[in-house]
Amino acid sequence: MKTLLVRPFGLPESARSPRGFALVVSVMLLVLISLLAVAMTGLASIELRRSGSADHLTTARDNARLALMQALAQLQKTAGPDQRITAGAELLAKDETEAKTFANPHWTGVWRSTQADGTSFFTRNDTAGGLSDLRYAVRNAVEPEFLGWMVSVGEDTTKLSKDAAKEPLTDAAIDLGQDEQGRKVMAPSVAMKDASNQPSGHYAWWAGDLGVRANVATRDAWEAQAQSEPQKWWRVMASQKAETEQMNGGVKLADEDVARLASGQTMALTAAGKQWAENHVFNVTVDSQGVLADAANGGLKRDLTAFLSDGDGQIAAKGALA
Repeated sequence: MKTLLVRPFGLPESARSPRGFALVVSVMLLVLISLLAVAMTGLASIELRRSGSADHLTTARDNARLALMQALAQLQKTAGPDQRITAGAELLAKDETEAKTFANPHWTGVWRSTQADGTSFFTRNDTAGGLSDLRYAVRNAVEPEFLGWMVSVGEDTTKLSKDAAKEPLTDAAIDLGQDEQGRKVMAPSVAMKDASNQPSGHYAWWAGDLGVRANVATRDAWEAQAQSEPQKWWRVMASQKAETEQMNGGVKLADEDVARLASGQTMALTAAGKQWAENHVFNVTVDSQGVLADAANGGLKRDLTAFLSDGDGQIAAKGALA
């Protein structure tokens, strides 16, 4: 008798999938999803940090813009009128020895060139030989009014006093550079606060006086020109250019280099070199302009060319100087 073996309906044994394959695929998918989640989280974190850095950069730029606006406003307020005098803090010293003790010798101060009511310090005094200077000619000498320093000042207005440049800054300050003697230019740091009254940054500014620096970009236009007597001596009656050879570590600047001085940074490309330019950053400049203003009476200075050229020239009287 034959026995018939019946196989269950379905795929053959060799064609069936291995057991546990679905579990392995699920685990692999979970790992892939986890890696994707970690990558997305890292990307989001990077974007947040980048956004925060951009916010800080924007805040810093806003603070710098505010510092520039404050500097321009203070400059226009104190030194804008014609009857103003600017000078470096070193001039307050009695001698060079005392000047070296000043903590902030490169601060620029502003003084009023007239009395508080706007009248001149000079009065006509024929018995005394012409003009009298009220600042020195009377027992109770009138001292020119000091208006302030061209540096950032917060709520502490004592930094506006004339003696503030002599002493080191006791609170937060920002280093803006130093001269060849290692004397730094420090400016008071002003704190900025956000809407919640929390510190959001700081700013500081300092304005220097180019009028007290030698313009090394000025060339002697008559140096190579042969002139006859006595005109050839006229050019030596006044300085035609700044002699860098006479400065500490003096160097000779070629005429072609002087002609190409477009900014303070280009000094490093000349024979002077970068180190010399940094040492004399407060002594030299390549760009300085001025106005021929009458600091005593306001307006422009009077041109005496016609009077000096003609012995019979007449100068019209003006106010108390008649």
